[in-house]
Amino acid sequence: MMRMVLSVVFIVIFLSACSENDTLSPIHKADLDLEPLETSAAKKSEPLDQDPEDIEEYVEFTIDEEIISLSIRDIPILHQFLQVQKKPQQAISDMELKKYVLGMEEFFILCFSCYDKQCSYLLLHPDQNKSAFLVADMASYVNHTFSPDATKVAFHFNRPGEAHLVPSHVIVFDLKEWTAVTMRNEGDEAFGLGFTWPIFSIEWSDDSSLAIDFPDLNEPTEEALDAWTTLEEPPFITETYHLNLQ
Repeated sequence: MMRMVLSVVFIVIFLSACSENDTLSPIHKADLDLEPLETSAAKKSEPLDQDPEDIEEYVEFTIDEEIISLSIRDIPILHQFLQVQKKPQQAISDMELKKYVLGMEEFFILCFSCYDKQCSYLLLHPDQNKSAFLVADMASYVNHTFSPDATKVAFHFNRPGEAHLVPSHVIVFDLKEWTAVTMRNEGDEAFGLGFTWPIFSIEWSDDSSLAIDFPDLNEPTEEALDAWTTLEEPPFITETYHLNLQ
C-alpha cells in the first residue's frame, strides 16, 4: 500500500514539475577517456545510508563507450524519489539506463524504483526542451516496437494478476512531438488496455494504427483464462487501435 501511495505522489510531482524542467538538459555525455563528472554512482565508498539531503547532483552510466550522466535535480521525479529513500546510493545502483537510436532520434529509458520485479520507467531525451516522461509505474517491461515511419514507439508492459493471469498495457509515444498518444479501437471502446486484459503481441498496421492480439475471453478473469488455455487451439482476437493524432 505504501508503495502505491508513493507512486501516486511521484506522478503528481512529475506532472506539476514538467513545465519547470525545460531550462537545462538533464543528460550530459562524455567519452570514456575524458574526466567524468562527480557523480553518485562513481562514489562507491560512500555509505549507503546517507541522508537524502546529501544526494549528489549526478548519477552516471556507461553506454556504448560513453559516460551518460543524469542531472538528478533537473529530473524532478527522480530527485523526489531519491529524497525519500533511506539508502539512496543503493537505489541508484539498482537503476538501469538503456539507450535507443531511431534514425536521427536518440532517447533513453531509465528503469528505477523496482519492487518484486515491478519498476518505474522514465523516458529521457538529451534535448533540454524535452522533459522527462514517466511511461509506466509498477510494471514490467515486455518489449517495444517502432512505427514504420520511425516517429513513434509502442511500449508493452505487464503487471501481475491472479495466478498466471498477467494484465497488460500499451502506451504509444510520439518521439517527434515528445508526447504520449491516446488510442481508440475500431468500436470506440476502451477495450483491453490499462492493465485490464492480457496482451500477447502488438504490431504496427501502419503509421497511425496498431494491431493488438488478446486471448478471446468473455471477461479477463483467472477462471476464464484457465478454461481458455485448456483448449486445443486457444483462439485469439485482434483489435485494431487507431492513434488520436491531430
